[in-house]
Amino acid sequence: MKASFPPGLTPLLIISSWMTYRILGLVFLPNLEAFGGNIMPSAWIIPLGQDALIGLTAPVIVYLIATRPNMLSYSVAAAWLWWGIADFIIGLVVEVYYPPLAGPFGPHVPDAMLSIWLYGNLALEIFALYLLMTPRIRDYFKDADGQAPLRIKSTPLSGAWIGVIIASGLMGVFFPQIAIGMDMMFEMLGFAPS
Repeated sequence: MKASFPPGLTPLLIISSWMTYRILGLVFLPNLEAFGGNIMPSAWIIPLGQDALIGLTAPVIVYLIATRPNMLSYSVAAAWLWWGIADFIIGLVVEVYYPPLAGPFGPHVPDAMLSIWLYGNLALEIFALYLLMTPRIRDYFKDADGQAPLRIKSTPLSGAWIGVIIASGLMGVFFPQIAIGMDMMFEMLGFAPS
């Protein structure tokens, strides 16, 4: 018999797995003025450093949510999602006061793309925290307290969230190549360099 999971647990796992892409904070650090880069002011070290930490911890958090449904993993997940939300807000504030010196996605990508990216992912993370706080998910974690951990195959999507973690992590690591593709696409669409 297949386990029954509360509605919202699967999208919570997918969104949390997606946050692994934030390891791109490590990839962007050399672009900071503080490290000799010419794309981002040094103030970006805070949101990029936090992004790197959130991206590196995402697989652990998702593993806990999926396989260890108890109040400890629930509390850790809530704190982690809250931290991710705070980091996006810090990124948006830093963008206002210390905008990038050059387009981080490439010269043809509209400058607004960074704001769109930050606001879009902020909305996803707020939605994930909302899902975690819903009564059915909270009760699922509370009722599972003290029970044996789930095997990966017994978790939502039969563990396919691991694929989302891997794909998101690869996207973060290879983000410079993705940015080149985005820039080429916007150039083909006729956008002038900014």
